[in-house]
Amino acid sequence: MITCVFGLPGSGKSTLMAKMCKSALKGKRYDKVYCNFYLKGAYPIEFKDLGVYNFENSLILIDEAMNEADSRGFKNFTAELKYFFSNHRHYGCDVVYFTQAYDDVDKKIRNNTAELLYIRKFMWWSFTTPIVRKIVINDFTNEIQCGYRMKGLLSTRWYFRPFYYKYFDSFERKPLAPLQPRHNKKYGE
Repeated sequence: MITCVFGLPGSGKSTLMAKMCKSALKGKRYDKVYCNFYLKGAYPIEFKDLGVYNFENSLILIDEAMNEADSRGFKNFTAELKYFFSNHRHYGCDVVYFTQAYDDVDKKIRNNTAELLYIRKFMWWSFTTPIVRKIVINDFTNEIQCGYRMKGLLSTRWYFRPFYYKYFDSFERKPLAPLQPRHNKKYGE
C-alpha cells in the first residue's frame, strides 16, 4: 500500500517516520526498512533506485517527497519509477511518503496512494487524522473525480514525539555554497 503523510513543517512527520520504522523493525512483516535520510535502524535508499533494484518485502519511507517527485517535474518521472509505483504490491513493498502538501507530489504517485494521513501537533504531541479518498461523479459535468473527507475523531491517532527524537536528526540538510561578498552588502552602500 502507498500512504501519504502530509502536514506543515514541524508537525511531526519525521517523528512519525521514526515511529513507523521502529514498529516495522519489531514486526515480522518486512525484511528491511529503507529510508532516504538518516533514520536509526533503516537502510539508505535513493528515490531513483525504486523500480531499478529489488526491494522485496520492504517498508520504504520517503521524506520530503515533493523534492524527489515534484508534481511540476513530471517529465523527470522515469519509466522505472512509474513501474515501481504501479507494481509495488507484487514485490511485497509498502511505501509511506511524507510531504508538506499532498498535491506537490507527482500525480502518478498520488493516483496510487491508498491512504492519506493529515498530521498536526499540539504541544509535545502529534496526531494523525485519516482522510478517505472516494471516486465520485460530478453532477454538473458528469466527470469522474476524486473526492475526499476526513474520518471521524475516533480514528485520530496521537503519539508523544519526544520518545522518537533519538532516532533521527530533524535538521539534517544538504550543504549549500557559502555566501558571496555581494550577499553581505546592504542596499545603498
